[in-house]
Amino acid sequence: SSYYMAPEVFKGEYDERCDEWSCGVILYVMICGYPPFNGETDDAIFASVQNGSFQFHGTVDFIEDKHWKKISNEAKTLISKMLTVDPSQRISAMEALGDIWINSCLLYSDVNQSVLDKIANFNVV
Repeated sequence: SSYYMAPEVFKGEYDERCDEWSCGVILYVMICGYPPFNGETDDAIFASVQNGSFQFHGTVDFIEDKHWKKISNEAKTLISKMLTVDPSQRISAMEALGDIWINSCLLYSDVNQSVLDKIANFNVV
């Protein structure tokens, strides 16, 4: 799906680090219920992915999403490392597994019900 494709996939030159990108997108969606890169069409989504610009806040149905204010800096840092456009600078799977957020925070986090509702209602364009 265009939502999860790493920028280097569009060039046809990719390795296992594209999987870290996809996992970063999935983690982002799991935390807030919507993707970090969006667009009305696949081409718009592709352009957004290739640009690699995302934010830890946004609008959902034209209402500001304040959910990210409650998310730890450690979680945001891990996602940023996973969604690094340059694959040579992107975190590896082994590095991600050793990340402080994975090892100390993830097991104790409560999942917000509104996030689960957003994931359940998420539709691919």
